[in-house]
Amino acid sequence: MANQFSFMTRTRQGVLLGGCLFVLHVHAAQPGTNYYEDALRRYDGRDIQGAIVQLKNALQQNPKLLPAQVLLADAYLLTGSPGAAEAALESAQALGADRVVLAPKFAQAYLRQFKYQQLLDQVSHQGLPPIQAAEVLVQRAAAQAALGQVKEAEATLRQAERLSPDLAAVNVAQGTLALQKGDVRAAREQADRAVVLAPNDASVWSLKASVAHLVGDIPAALAAYEKALGLSPDFVDARVARAGLLLDLKRTQEADQDIKILEKSAATDPRAAYLVSLAAARRGDGAATRKALTDAANAIDQLPTAMVRRNAQFLMLGALAHYGLRSMEKAQAYLQSYITLQPRQPGARKLLASIYLDRGDFKETIQLLYPMSEGANPDPQVLTMLASAYLGRKQYTQAAELFERAARIAPGSTDARVGLGLTRLGAGQTAQGLAELEQVFAKDPGQAKAGMVLATHQLRSGEAGRAVDILRKLTQADPDNLEALNLLGTAQAEAKDPAGARATFTQAALKDRNFLPVQFNLVSLDMDQGRQDHARRRLGAILKFRPDHPDALFLLARLEESAGRPDETLRLLERIRAGKVKPLASLAYLAERYLRSGNAKQALVVAQDMEALYPGNPSVQEILGQTYLASGSVDKARATYNRMARNAGFDPAQLTRAAGLLMSVGAYDDAGHALNKALDSGKPYLPAQFQQVELDLRTGKLAAAEKRARDLRAAHPGNAEASRLLGGVYMAQKKPTEALAVFKELWQKAPTGPNTLALFQAHQAKGEHQAAIDLMKGWVGKNPRDVAAESALAEAYLRAGQLQSARSTYETYLQKQSRDAGALNNLANILHQLKDPKALDVARQAYSLAPDNPNVSDTLGWILVNKGLAQEALPYLRDASLRAAGNRAIRYHLGAALHQMGRKAEARKELQAALAGKAEFEGADQARALLTQ
Repeated sequence: MANQFSFMTRTRQGVLLGGCLFVLHVHAAQPGTNYYEDALRRYDGRDIQGAIVQLKNALQQNPKLLPAQVLLADAYLLTGSPGAAEAALESAQALGADRVVLAPKFAQAYLRQFKYQQLLDQVSHQGLPPIQAAEVLVQRAAAQAALGQVKEAEATLRQAERLSPDLAAVNVAQGTLALQKGDVRAAREQADRAVVLAPNDASVWSLKASVAHLVGDIPAALAAYEKALGLSPDFVDARVARAGLLLDLKRTQEADQDIKILEKSAATDPRAAYLVSLAAARRGDGAATRKALTDAANAIDQLPTAMVRRNAQFLMLGALAHYGLRSMEKAQAYLQSYITLQPRQPGARKLLASIYLDRGDFKETIQLLYPMSEGANPDPQVLTMLASAYLGRKQYTQAAELFERAARIAPGSTDARVGLGLTRLGAGQTAQGLAELEQVFAKDPGQAKAGMVLATHQLRSGEAGRAVDILRKLTQADPDNLEALNLLGTAQAEAKDPAGARATFTQAALKDRNFLPVQFNLVSLDMDQGRQDHARRRLGAILKFRPDHPDALFLLARLEESAGRPDETLRLLERIRAGKVKPLASLAYLAERYLRSGNAKQALVVAQDMEALYPGNPSVQEILGQTYLASGSVDKARATYNRMARNAGFDPAQLTRAAGLLMSVGAYDDAGHALNKALDSGKPYLPAQFQQVELDLRTGKLAAAEKRARDLRAAHPGNAEASRLLGGVYMAQKKPTEALAVFKELWQKAPTGPNTLALFQAHQAKGEHQAAIDLMKGWVGKNPRDVAAESALAEAYLRAGQLQSARSTYETYLQKQSRDAGALNNLANILHQLKDPKALDVARQAYSLAPDNPNVSDTLGWILVNKGLAQEALPYLRDASLRAAGNRAIRYHLGAALHQMGRKAEARKELQAALAGKAEFEGADQARALLTQ
């Protein structure tokens, strides 16, 4: 606040000095100008990448530098980055750039991103000067042609020609359209005319090259492409066309030179990305292939649906790209459309069937493959896949017959024998199934499915070491099997070998940095080992090519929270919630964060979304109940917890959890019913027995609680929870000496955070406040990250009246937990008692985080009253009084505010209500004194 005030003061002084200061500002160089001028020189000199760097520098200094935004858009258009160009144009538009300048550029950006309908809807030629109007019409015609509106495109180009007869772009567009129609003569005429009009226009020479290529004049085509690229080295269309031609001619080394340029300048173009993937595959570079397919998939996804559905090549490329990237839902959609166009193509059917199998859609798999299994010579792969579908449906007889049939047709096929082994396992013949798989794996350690199943079985059996041995053999036989490497790293981690796990995960990542499971495992390792910066860099790399991946966003949100950036945490979690895939864990985390920050309303919205997505899920019902509670809807919370108990069936763990939640809302009878079900489930369930003691405590049956607790401690002498429970019973019986003895013994055996807190509370109950403070102070000193302990210490100082110590401790705590509304509220009260003027600012901060919390509203209102601002305080205090009608201190504060405003009758009513009870409250004496007035 002080700095802001001094800045405002200096500004006012500057205005009062008169015109000389104004003139000085007019003539001062605008920030970023030097960078912009250098960028312009580079742009004119065809150093487009250098220009982009300088333009970014200019805009970093001055984001409102309009010329830089416009030139940056031009540069991005030249380098094949139309999405970035669009963003720069939008910034320029927001800064007030003229439509005459922007409209043709927007049209180009949309066209190059295949946003054809958006171009037609949003970029009009009307109202523009003839040349700019013609330029827009050319782009509109290209969009119409791409959408199959050929007649409309021809009419649009005739209109453009009338507006600007000498614009070569019109001739190029007409020639391109003629080529698409197969009218080579007309295309050649337009190209020749365009050369006369604009001999230094690269697009003109690209058209001439296309005409030559189509008629088989390869030398002329290559010469024209060379001319086009000489005029504009960043011309993507010409470079893609030449690279494709060179690949067709098997001049791979020459093609690679173009492809290397395309990898940098046109990764988002599906044609370019496809060429890159072809070249990478020929080199055997899996990682580069994956990256190129990612680029191709992203680019094809942006194409108009109607256009893609008519193009079998795009459909198959989209399917293969997404399949390779494990985006199975999108791969399925492309394959279904492809099969509609090419219904007899077996490869597409098998690929689609594999997606159905992986997803567990066995019925669809059978329907797709069964017709292909008939006949004298069926494909053994089809039989194996079909058998796997029957296996998934637990139709073991049909599965075994098909696997055996496939093995007879192709005796060397291990897939059939593996399938037979899996069938034996599914039928409950575990020993036979494992033996079959072990025979296959012993003969061929590279048989991934057998090895993976065997390793997974060992992991589930708790034999991580044996799983590691199997997976080492598998990965030695097949070093490029990323799934096996990933599982090996997981097994090593389970076997308590984090260094080995990291080495294996790193090995897999080096083979393919875009293989996400291993990247996520590395992130988890980094986070577990405190390497937060490494984790953040890995996640940043993932999000560059998968910007909406929910797992990456979720892990990044956890990192942001651990770094003390709650706003960014919420933003990332909301981004997941807005996406197509909404994992339960991220939604639960989001609801919890809203609850923690005091935003119960938004937490409830998230929880209700969760219930709609995951109906009947006990975890979801628990969270929903919590949000109802935080919103003050106790009845709805109780009903939700009862549903949770009913859905639990006879699961003792879920019943016990539901019972605890029912107890939290006072539904003791319902809680008892749930606990009885849990205890009747068979063998004794210890947590339910512990919970029964808690229920006795809640219902005032202290003697019964003590007996149960003593029996449990005797039966389980080494169980810390049993000791904690008995100590809690003593605390409830107001026997602090006995409680102190239990908790001290427990703490001496295990000085953990919870045990320290229990002993701390026992000291406080016995009136040993300094002992409590000393204990917790020592713990916090050794465990500075234990924020719960630090908060308890601050509260202990507050209770002991040590306000300065309480203040400093809360301030230290809030440096780590800056959005803890409760701690801010306590600090505001402390500052108020210390007569520190910062109290009001802190109270406002707490209120901004928890406006629905009556205690927070009361604190803010009371501080305002004491500053003589009763009018401003009144809404907060009324709100607090309605939210916590039984809080007599709030009624007193409300009465005091009304009294200050001169509203005596209302003040008297509130004060009388505050003093109606027998128990004392803070400020009761002042309330009585005020009432006498």
